[in-house]
This record gives sequence, structure tokens and C-alpha cells, in this order.
Amino acid sequence: MLNKLIKTTFTLLLLAAGPAVAEQSPTVGTVTFTKAAGNYLYIKAEVADKEVWIATLPSRVQVDVGDEVEYMGGMVMNDFFSKTMDQTFAAIVFVDNIRNISKPDPIKDKQVPDDDAHAKLRQPLTEPKAGEIQPVESGETVATVLTQRNALQDKLVRLRAKIMKVSPNIMGKNWVTLQDGTGSAPDDKLIVTTQERVYPGDVVTVKGRVKTDVDLGGRYKYSVVLEQATFTIQP
Repeated sequence: MLNKLIKTTFTLLLLAAGPAVAEQSPTVGTVTFTKAAGNYLYIKAEVADKEVWIATLPSRVQVDVGDEVEYMGGMVMNDFFSKTMDQTFAAIVFVDNIRNISKPDPIKDKQVPDDDAHAKLRQPLTEPKAGEIQPVESGETVATVLTQRNALQDKLVRLRAKIMKVSPNIMGKNWVTLQDGTGSAPDDKLIVTTQERVYPGDVVTVKGRVKTDVDLGGRYKYSVVLEQATFTIQP
């Protein structure tokens, strides 16, 4: 049971830092199959004469075969094996932003307010350039956390960086991708877990504990994760 939970958690980490981002404009499809399995609701939908698989948290939406759903964004996982479904998906989109058009929920589907916080979610992001973000005094950078991870194992560190991506409410945590203009791809991004709600585009000072060499077997490996992070937004 514990091993299953660990594997599920790490799979969700891959979602937070996954290689492909889904279409950011709204996509509409007709549900042809749906099943709740494990932590997810799996939906097969016909989108523009193509079959698309979608996975989301059951709390996000309720659907039946024949309903129309609208979703936006999310992470595309290729060759994803679901143990609970006993199926390998050539491609599946894990989404947080989804609604049932045929049976709208008056609370969940209300119009998103046009305030500063939600406006940030719609802004295109550019990666910070070298020297653009000043490091925290006596702190670390994304590059030093990655390159000095063994020496920093289990230690609390502080750094300043830009939030590039947020995957909220996954296994009770928010998964955040940070960049600060240091390091070279692919070692220029740091994954952070937090209970706080933060937004892409913000420059923040973050404090968290370093966990290194996460290895759950197979190809599920990650060099560094900053856990239990707290954030301070920079003016």
C-alpha cells in the first residue's frame, strides 16, 4: 500500500514537471466513456473527430456518456500506464480546469473573476534570463541546489526565483516549478511542493527542505525536490 502511494505521488510529481503542456485555449469534447479509478476520473472524449483521453480529480467534474465537457491546459503524458485502469495510454491529458457544459454546476462553473490573481494565470510567461533575478543574500540558487544537492540533503534552503508553473491540489499539495536564470537545461528548473497557493509569473523568495535522489524504480527518478515550501512574494 505504501509503495503504491509513493509511486502515485511521484507520478504526480512528473505531472507537475512533465514534458508537454496541453493546449491553453478551451477544448470541447463529447464524453464516450468515463470511469473513476484510484485517485482519478478517466474520461474518453471525441474532440474534432479524434479520441482524447482525459484524467482529472473526481471532485473537479461529474460527467455521463453523451455529455459535453470543456477543458483547458493540463499536462500531456505519453505512454502513461495506469495500474488502476490496467491500461497504457498512448497520450492522456491530466487537467485541473474542466467543466461539464451539458450539466453546468452553478457554483463550480461561475465566471472566473477578472482580478489580478486570475489575470496572472492568463499571462504568457518568459523564462528569466541570467542575472535577471538577484539571489537571496546567504541563500542558494536553482543551480546550486541542483549541483550541490548531496551536501544540501535534508537541509532548509532559501532562494529567489520565478514561478513558471503551478499544478494545484494534487494529493493535498500544490506542485510548483521554479526558475531563476541559473543552470542549463534540463538542470535549470526546481520542483517544489507546498500547501500555499501561489501563481505563475510571481517572483518569490522560497524556503523549503531539500530531498534528493528520489528513485522509485524504472524511469521514475528525480534529482531534487524542495518540500514543505513557504513563499514570500517580492514587490
